[in-house]
Amino acid sequence: MIAKNIKWDTDGNSELLDILPKEVVIPNSITDEDEISDWLSDEYSFCHLGFDIASDFTNWLIETGYLDPEDIYDVMEIIQDLDKVKKVAPKFYNLLMCMCNSKERV
Repeated sequence: MIAKNIKWDTDGNSELLDILPKEVVIPNSITDEDEISDWLSDEYSFCHLGFDIASDFTNWLIETGYLDPEDIYDVMEIIQDLDKVKKVAPKFYNLLMCMCNSKERV
């Protein structure tokens, strides 16, 4: 899971705000939004004012092993690329979304 658009509470310190990440890959063992909130504050030693969770498709890619969290450096780029696929190949995009909403069959 990926937390994005993290709004860090730095009391207006723009230098700190520039250093703190805007997107973070959350460990797989943490799934609850309250746990994510606590983990972010504990991990980076700053409180935050909120965050968003990345798209279900990105999560599915990570969970199924098709995307390694270590390879992610710009979540927004992934989401923008998916938006492009949605526009130019809507049937393929729908197929991808169906895949991420179903269980893998053995």
